[in-house]
Amino acid sequence: MRYIPHRCRPSPRRSRLGRKKLLVTFSSWCGCRYDLPGWQALHDELHRFGFTVVAVAIDDSADDVRPFVEGITMPVLYDPNHVLTELYAISNVPTVVWIDEEDRIVRPNGAAFGTDTFADFTGVESAPHLDEVRRWVREGVVPVTEDEARHAVGDLSSDEVLARLHFRVAAEARRRGNQEATRRHLARASELAPEDLTIWRAAMPLVGKDPFGDAFFVKYEEWRQKGSPFHGLPAVRGPEPAT
Repeated sequence: MRYIPHRCRPSPRRSRLGRKKLLVTFSSWCGCRYDLPGWQALHDELHRFGFTVVAVAIDDSADDVRPFVEGITMPVLYDPNHVLTELYAISNVPTVVWIDEEDRIVRPNGAAFGTDTFADFTGVESAPHLDEVRRWVREGVVPVTEDEARHAVGDLSSDEVLARLHFRVAAEARRRGNQEATRRHLARASELAPEDLTIWRAAMPLVGKDPFGDAFFVKYEEWRQKGSPFHGLPAVRGPEPAT
């Protein structure tokens, strides 16, 4: 992963080691890019309690991400080779991971949003998860047990691992200007991991397809009809309204 330098970054007064950390994955090809100000607000609100948000873009280049980090001072990195998605078995964005002061994952992969910009589309509001983060940072309350956390995320299948390798080869081929190899390896990656949005949707802008176009919405609806499969916990939802 690589660091994206941006302006107005204050010098931290203490090391981020020993802090609670919220790892947030996003992408320039996903509407979750507009959630960064919401994550920044959470970072600012809880920073004095020993907390930081670290955002990682699953993107091909820093230039793809830079327009969305203007005014953002929390750490932002990008992962052109999908190393993070392989290490953490991440198959969609946005995905969040809670990491404690000792660098242990206490709440693994889960879908969550920093704002309600697309709540009507996703059906998920941001407030329930944000409130759980606040309780964790301020009171040490973790909403899942160690055993639940340990078994919440299944390992990548052999096909999914191979898909990431093909994606990595495709990304390098694209940097070298070999479009034929890029398309071939991206197509193979999508065949091996057809339910993985960090593979098939991330491939779309690399071959000139619109990641917000009709082809995406058709495939996205098929994915939703299958139960929105991904490696991780379901989104946090608030209490059911009283009847």
